[in-house]
This record gives sequence, structure tokens and C-alpha cells, in this order.
Amino acid sequence: MKKISLLVSTVDSNFNKNINFAKHINFSICEVIVVQQMIQYDERLKLDFDAKIVSVKERGLAKSRNLALSLATCSIALICDDDVQFVKGFEQIILAAYESHPEAALISFRIEDEWGKPYKDYPASSHKHSFRSILRVNSIETSIQLNKIQQKKPYDERFGLGAACPSGEDTIFAVDTYKTGVSCYFVSKPIVIHPLESSGKTFNKDYPIYRGQVYRRAFSALGIPLGVLFAFKKHRLYKKELGIVSFIVKFFKGYFSRMS
Repeated sequence: MKKISLLVSTVDSNFNKNINFAKHINFSICEVIVVQQMIQYDERLKLDFDAKIVSVKERGLAKSRNLALSLATCSIALICDDDVQFVKGFEQIILAAYESHPEAALISFRIEDEWGKPYKDYPASSHKHSFRSILRVNSIETSIQLNKIQQKKPYDERFGLGAACPSGEDTIFAVDTYKTGVSCYFVSKPIVIHPLESSGKTFNKDYPIYRGQVYRRAFSALGIPLGVLFAFKKHRLYKKELGIVSFIVKFFKGYFSRMS
């Protein structure tokens, strides 16, 4: 009986470039569901491993995530990008985590880069997520126990690549889930490998505007002090492009903008 749904979001033929995706997957335990959004490509994906492929003529990462979640048949789902690989034995790490925390709705893990180093700074020990720690959770380190998630469409489709605000869908999802009062945990073990350089790491001049939109949606009034704190704390990441004051001005422009 399969226990883990691996949910892959991809665009056009991008997934064909990832020749190592299935290398460490135990298909007796996992099902693979691929949502292919056909933007500039009219040919359905063909893969050399067992997978359910759903090809759609629509745009938006959050829409893709929601569709994949609706198609999952296992009790546990793992959110995947089309450029990830898995560490050997990742399935047992995930299953053991839910055996230890059967009440958990969400358990996040560690990501490694292609050289086996942590993708970002992680705590050394496992713990129950706090409001502060849940803010740092990325989509591809996220597993979900589907019967514990209350939202019909967990990802806000106005956010994420391909949407009006092309970022923040993972933060909003994690915060929304945490706010429902369910149990969320971090397990300090790597399960997935992801290239260090990605679309999410490139600074965009409109990034402060998008950050303002995300913080209003995720945190309401609390988003204002959190956004100002973010501007100071992360100044080193954008100081070549913007000063702190300019960042904050753009942040407020996004925060007070109206989204449909």
C-alpha cells in the first residue's frame, strides 16, 4: 500500500531536464503526481517512471499545488519542485516522523544542496514549530498529513510564481495552517536535494512590493512591524539595489495595494 504522494509542479517540458528525480524513490511506498502547466508547450510530458501526469492550460504555482493536493490518494503528501532529488531512504524518515507525531498536520524537514550541505541554516534539533519558526518553512521541505488540513484549497492562488504576486505562497500556506491550531513540527533530517541557485534567490526590484502584499495577507496588522524588521534584518541581501528607506517605502506600497 502506497503511503506518500509526491506532488510535483512543473511548467511546459521543464521536468524532462531532471534525470535524477526518480533515482531514490521506492515506488511501492510512493505515488508520483505531476501537474504540468502548458504555457508555451503543447505536448504532454512523457516520463520513464510511473507517474500520474495531469496537463492543464493554466498558469500559477499555487493553482498547481492545489490541484496536485486534490489528486493525492495517500495519507501523507510531500510538496516537490521539478528540479529536486531525494536522499536515499527519505520515505522512512517521513514515515518515522509521523509515527512519532501522529497528530501532526505539517512536518518540515531539511533540504541539502547538490554538494550535501544544508540549503540554509537549520536548528540542530527537532522541535514543535512556533509562530516564528513556521515563517522559515519552504514548500519543498514540507510534508502534509492530508486529513489534518482544514482548508479546501490550502494555497492562496493570488500568490506564487505565475500569479499577480509572484512569491509568498509557501509562507502564506504555512502561516494559515499554523493559525488553524493544528500541530506542526520540524524534524532535523534531510529528505530532499535542491540546487542552491533558484528563481527564488534572485533579487527583483519589485520584491519589496510583493513582500508587502504577502505580509498583509499572512499577518494583517502585524505585517507592518514585521516588514520593517525584515527591511533592517535583510539589508545585506538588497543593499546594492536599494537603501533601507526605499525598501520600506516600496514595502508599504505593496502592503496597502488592493489585490483582487
